[in-house]
Amino acid sequence: KTLRMSGYPSISTGGLVGKGDMGAQMTQALENVRLTLAAAGATIDDIVHYVFYFTDRESFWAEGLPARAAFFKKHSKTKDLPCVTSVMVAGLMTPDMMIEIEATAVFD
Repeated sequence: KTLRMSGYPSISTGGLVGKGDMGAQMTQALENVRLTLAAAGATIDDIVHYVFYFTDRESFWAEGLPARAAFFKKHSKTKDLPCVTSVMVAGLMTPDMMIEIEATAVFD
């Protein structure tokens, strides 16, 4: 099975999570991906490729990457990060969004 996920921002049922906080936005966006995987019967370790779109390089390096590493440490059994593409963009759907994630998972 292949699951292609596109456009996962840091939105929860209460709206945007982590305004101005790249780390919080990274964690929420990854959690949205994880929940979709779980609903399909897959895990974080089934992801074969990520694309991270971000609006601020400095925040991405200083806050986003450490948050991503902590998320994988908590949720991955293998601790192996799959292929990753990271792209800085001028903006996302709303001005307060700092991160958006696409992911592809392959699983049984």
